[in-house]
Amino acid sequence: MPTIAPVSNLIPVPPNVSIRRATLADQDAVLAVRNEPETVTQSGGLVVSAQDHAIWYPKAIRDLSQCLLVLIDGPTVAGYARYVPDTHTCGALNVRVSIAVSPAYQGYG
Repeated sequence: MPTIAPVSNLIPVPPNVSIRRATLADQDAVLAVRNEPETVTQSGGLVVSAQDHAIWYPKAIRDLSQCLLVLIDGPTVAGYARYVPDTHTCGALNVRVSIAVSPAYQGYG
């Protein structure tokens, strides 16, 4: 059986980093992370407008069928993860996952 080599290039996670459900107060910070150049590149080049985000975001955090979490470092939103139920296939529920992390917080593993 093959062994897994240890990962040696990871940076220790800052002590104040945690994850919690997103709130309306996180709206601008989530948009900022979403529209960072690295995230835009990974999202097919689409920049989300503030107007579109302002319509979508409040609905997304109230929608109990999905989950929007933020990665925070003290008061700073460092990233987010969103889990959205997708179509049922062969009786199984699929979930679409979107993750974005600010470049300053990447590389922690």
